[in-house]
Amino acid sequence: MNTYFDNAATTFPKPHEVKEAITRCLEAFSANPGRGGHRLARQAEALVEEARREVASLFGRRDPSWVIFTLNATDAINMAVRGVVQHGDKVLTTVYEHNAVLRVLFELEREGIIEVKVICPEEEEYTPEDFVPHIGRGVRLVCLNHISNVTGKILPVEDIARVVKTYSDALVLVDVSQSAGMVSLQGEDVDLIAGTGHKHLYGPMGVGFLVVKPGVSLRPWRVGGTGYRSEDLFQPEEMPYRLEAGTPNLPGIAGLLAGIRWVRDKNAFAHDQSLLERFANGIKDTAFMWYRPKRGIGVVSLRHPFVGVQELAMILDSEYDIASRAGLQCAPLVHKKLGTFPEGTLRLSFSLWHTDEDIDFLVEALKTIDLMFKQGGGGVV
Repeated sequence: MNTYFDNAATTFPKPHEVKEAITRCLEAFSANPGRGGHRLARQAEALVEEARREVASLFGRRDPSWVIFTLNATDAINMAVRGVVQHGDKVLTTVYEHNAVLRVLFELEREGIIEVKVICPEEEEYTPEDFVPHIGRGVRLVCLNHISNVTGKILPVEDIARVVKTYSDALVLVDVSQSAGMVSLQGEDVDLIAGTGHKHLYGPMGVGFLVVKPGVSLRPWRVGGTGYRSEDLFQPEEMPYRLEAGTPNLPGIAGLLAGIRWVRDKNAFAHDQSLLERFANGIKDTAFMWYRPKRGIGVVSLRHPFVGVQELAMILDSEYDIASRAGLQCAPLVHKKLGTFPEGTLRLSFSLWHTDEDIDFLVEALKTIDLMFKQGGGGVV
């Protein structure tokens, strides 16, 4: 029985292939890639370049040299935003952003560098037209979350990016932390793609990526050793060296590569939608309030009229060994729009590891808790 339902934070467990790739890297060729001419260094460099090609192919990009490996999605977002904006620029974003985006933007605004405009549609759904009145002079960057980590909502980022490009020269950054490996992003109008390996790509923590559209120029987020043009005292201009400084997380990159290959031949979205419908049918007669979008993935946000979300999470953990996430999920503006701020919601998130039986177990636990609080009981029945 798989009772781990916190996959929007990180998928667990990891595939055997991922663990094996990390172990093989550590045992066989864990040398410094690009920093030596010996056999092990060459093997390490070959693995990194192979991983670049796989990440590029995920997003339909032809030149892997514009794939930058980072610490995580937050690091990639900092690299993108800080590498692009200048004093006086305006940045547009959405209420669905994670703090990985929001805190970067609002910190820069507090420093007096940029002006941030959060676009909030009157209705539930974003449309490209919501952005048109705000796209104008001074807008340098538009930050979009592909899939909400709170509700699982899929935003029409490709359509929005197309409209942004029609009306302006602004760059478009998309956070694919929840969508990479689940929902495809192939838009040519997207300039910067920031993601991480430890969610639906089933890789380890500590490795992410920034995919840059060829020709887009970013100031380096960090500078240092690259093993390339070591005679120069300034960061090389060529990609990926311009943005990659310091020794990379080679075991993490090995695990990410294995994770991408493992998930590639699986229809993760179809599996997810099947689980989502099973869950919907099971919970429909309860008092749980589900903030379900019209189009979304298996990231479920719930509240109950008779019990707080923290207590719900505690009961699920202590009585059923079900791992969930209660609170704001690092995305406060979503909760303000939903009316669930400041308590937040109980979040349950699915993965390829879940079966129909796992969903049924989860549903039965929620139905039991629902009945208990409807009856005013003081303990799990």
